[in-house]
Amino acid sequence: MNHTQGEWTIKENGRNETPSIRAKYPDNSGTQEVCRIKDTFGHTTMANAHLIAASPDMLEALKRVLYITHNDGIGLSDIGSNRVTFTADQMNEMGDLMRQVIAKAEGRVQ
Repeated sequence: MNHTQGEWTIKENGRNETPSIRAKYPDNSGTQEVCRIKDTFGHTTMANAHLIAASPDMLEALKRVLYITHNDGIGLSDIGSNRVTFTADQMNEMGDLMRQVIAKAEGRVQ
């Protein structure tokens, strides 16, 4: 199963409309609506929108961290044991990825 490709962003649709999540076309010629956030919880609407808009970034970050942690046959069960060491660059990359997607999911960056 594939999701809609492209960077997902939030479009606020005016005072009386709920926000929508839009994805950029791969050729940057425009955007398409992925979904519209139903306003049933008032103050949580934008928080939900930020979390949904960050989903593709979170997926890509998880894939990258999984790749780094499984490089050279490293398994998830090895992490935290004395058998696995990561380079400073690998640790920094994983930390940066996680910080970026958390900030987007929390609405601190778009």
